Amino acid sequence: MGKNAFKVKDRAFLEPAHGLVTLCPHPASPRHLAMIIAGTDNLGLENALRVFPIRTGVPLPDWLVLAPNDADHSAGFFSNDWRYSEAMSYLQ
Repeated sequence: MGKNAFKVKDRAFLEPAHGLVTLCPHPASPRHLAMIIAGTDNLGLENALRVFPIRTGVPLPDWLVLAPNDADHSAGFFSNDWRYSEAMSYLQ
């Protein structure tokens, strides 16, 4: 994978204009979460930033991949131990 790529489960996202928003356990404080926002290029990052919740209480899945074609979006939730949940995720 190139440096401007990310992977969800077994699916690599290498194409231009793909964005990622995901939650993960905070590395320094297990009681807190961190949010990662990334893109395969500037357009992908811009797309991901558009769904960043401006207010608290705005529901989002635990992870979300945004693609230039709306039909190619993927999203889902992690299990209680922060593993990919097959039952609660849609990976295009």
